[in-house]
Amino acid sequence: RAMADDDEFGGYGGTSSARARPGRDDDEFDLGGAAPSLGALGARGGTAAKPQVTARALSSAMGVKPGTATRPGTASTKAAGYGTRGGTGSGPRGSIVPSSAKRGVDDPEERCRRMEAAVNSLFETSALLGVKGDNAGALENARLCVKEEKKLTKLRDEHGLRDAQNPELTFAVTLNLANRLAKTNGATEEALATYNDITSLGRKKNDGSDPGGGGSRFPKHAANVRVNSGNVHYQQKDFVRAIKSYRVALDQVGARNKQLRGKITANIACAFARMGQYVDAASTFEDVVDLRNFSAGVNSHDAKKTPDVATRFNLVVCHFALGDAPAMRNAFTGLLRLRAFESDDGEDEEDVPAGVGARGVSGIAGDDGYQEIVGDGKDGDANGGDANPKPKRNNARSDLLTAETAVRRKNARGVIIDAAMLIGPEIASTPELGWEELAREMRAFGYKSLANKLEMQKALGYLSTKTNQGRFEDGRKSLRSFQTLENQLAVADASVNISFMLLHEDNLPEALRFAELGVVHDPHDPNALVNKGCVFMKMGDDASLQNAMACFDAALRVDETCVQAEFNLGLANKRLQNVRDAIGNFSKVLLMVPEDAHAGNSASNANAAGLHVEALYQLGDLHDALGDARGAARFFEKVRARVSNDCGVLRRLGNCAAKLGDDQKASAFYNEAHTVCPNDVDACVWLGSHHARSERFEKARAFFTRAALAETRKTHRIKWRLAAASCLRKSGDSEAALAGYLTIHNEHPNDVECLRHMAHVCGDLYLEDDARSWGQKLRVAERERDAGAAGGDEKKKDAFDHGSLLPLQAGTRHDSPVSPQSPSPLERSRSGVSEDEWGNGDLDLPGM
Repeated sequence: RAMADDDEFGGYGGTSSARARPGRDDDEFDLGGAAPSLGALGARGGTAAKPQVTARALSSAMGVKPGTATRPGTASTKAAGYGTRGGTGSGPRGSIVPSSAKRGVDDPEERCRRMEAAVNSLFETSALLGVKGDNAGALENARLCVKEEKKLTKLRDEHGLRDAQNPELTFAVTLNLANRLAKTNGATEEALATYNDITSLGRKKNDGSDPGGGGSRFPKHAANVRVNSGNVHYQQKDFVRAIKSYRVALDQVGARNKQLRGKITANIACAFARMGQYVDAASTFEDVVDLRNFSAGVNSHDAKKTPDVATRFNLVVCHFALGDAPAMRNAFTGLLRLRAFESDDGEDEEDVPAGVGARGVSGIAGDDGYQEIVGDGKDGDANGGDANPKPKRNNARSDLLTAETAVRRKNARGVIIDAAMLIGPEIASTPELGWEELAREMRAFGYKSLANKLEMQKALGYLSTKTNQGRFEDGRKSLRSFQTLENQLAVADASVNISFMLLHEDNLPEALRFAELGVVHDPHDPNALVNKGCVFMKMGDDASLQNAMACFDAALRVDETCVQAEFNLGLANKRLQNVRDAIGNFSKVLLMVPEDAHAGNSASNANAAGLHVEALYQLGDLHDALGDARGAARFFEKVRARVSNDCGVLRRLGNCAAKLGDDQKASAFYNEAHTVCPNDVDACVWLGSHHARSERFEKARAFFTRAALAETRKTHRIKWRLAAASCLRKSGDSEAALAGYLTIHNEHPNDVECLRHMAHVCGDLYLEDDARSWGQKLRVAERERDAGAAGGDEKKKDAFDHGSLLPLQAGTRHDSPVSPQSPSPLERSRSGVSEDEWGNGDLDLPGM
């Protein structure tokens, strides 16, 4: 060996110049320029320039020649800066010190690294606030983030660190700001300007029109953000400019990116549809379908993972708008052919397996039938994931995938059912025939459960045709045929509908059996629980009412928004005399069904409006039962504002006014009720009584005669005829009154009240023999009536009773079950008893 001091390991055990910088005195290892610290190597903001290794450094690494000065002992076999105790920067000469310890605080790279970390922190904060719904806070952080990023870019330019610039970060923070502005009211113009800035600078980067690189701050794919500009125009309903932006974005997307091109083209079709240009929309949707089919031919696995259900459904909607029945059928068949998220074995699985929510996520199609517009072209596919996973035991990830697939399958089936319900009435002569045709198509493609739903719809359609008894019977047979199906959900649905049908036919035992069957098959179906409660409620006894309340409570526990259950619970409480609880139930119905529910012409709006008015009426009736006539009148006035021609409501308002002592207002309401319905018996009787109290007997007799003609109950018809004859007697025309009584007696010879009136009027005419004869017949009829009453035959008692119309006066003969026997007219004249003191025997009217 030439020299004992030569280190044969020189240049091999030393620290790399890219990791640590030697001491100042080691001129041989001064590579010129600061080396990056350890923390900067993993940073996102680029890397430092590579050190230039000089010839002098290479010769030093090989060793020294004889006769030259001895090289300083800087070589070491230990890794610099990685010892267990670490260097402090003030060790003995020759020890290795990390470069970050010697680098000053004002070092440009250190400052850039700290600034970049701050920008990333602001970016993440803005994104998190946006996810939480705090758009104001997200926008504030986004603005601050862009401001700090511009400072970072300027600092790097000033210190010659252009290679360390991060265009991806610049693009991300600027796009985040534009997205936040787009979601802020009144900031859409600024959002569009920001999008335009991104796309213009990205285009300069692509076409090389900015060779200096001063304005090319964004990556080449930034031009795709033109889609976001189209989305903003779309939300502003400026569909012409939206289509223009989409087409510009489409020109900038490469031909190989079939998925993004399909999404943008679908957005163009949606814009055409919103403009009412359904021909162009249908043609564009067909282009999307062709593009998807070509992509599926290239990569069938990706096409299977992401079936384009929305585009197929929108194509059906466009053909429906155009009225093209053959095109509707073809588009619907294409929708079925997708077999979206169905199993490969062709089995018709349940909609949602156990443990998966029934509602799942929102549907693919929007409220108007068009798919959601795509985002900025940067997001991944929303329908990613294997359509047919193979779950493994005790594998949480596999279970989640199975559940997600089931939810997407449910949403896809919901879209198919919506499409079938839409086009079924249009492709055949009747809706039922159209649904039958579509059901056959569904079965051909393996959708047996969906076909059963259409069969159910067909049966209900037949049942709604009450004018055609044959079709009605066909509907009943179709419903009963569902009991033999193997699909339990279909059986449960049919059981609910059959119980509803039997309930209206008053076949309560069978209705209860099918209702219980529906509850057993699906205990979480509120409709089945409500039907079961309605059956119990119709039975009428207290025990059945308690069972009905239990069913309605169970339905509300399943679905707290089930307004039918809440309304029926109020009716059950009312029948059980739980007035306060019933008022609470109907008040909840008013909250569940808003006041403006009557707006619109749809069937659901009409049903909601009906429930709202019914709840108002029930509240008025309950307040009236509590004696609160003023509160009852307030609710009845609200009902009248919505249903102006209901004579029953007008009568209730008149009754409340009479209780409050306002006879003039009461008379006005009853007269209006009589004008609306001249044959309303209650209104005629009240008006007749009112005029009789005022001694306007001619008007009273006209109303009682009208009531007698309109009355359907035999006993009540006799009452009103007697009242009309009594008005003649009160007006002084006793002979006409006697003729009226004789006519009634000839038709009903055993009527006690008629005999009493006959005896009285004969006494008024001084026909003593006739009065005595009628008096004897009256006593015989009273004894027969009393014997029947004593034997427990309460139905034979037929006293003149206005209890169903007006409250009875205290002290009248109606307080006792058996009226006292009437004295004869001769006895009455000899005893000096006046007619008015004789128990108002000839007519029991208020004030007479």
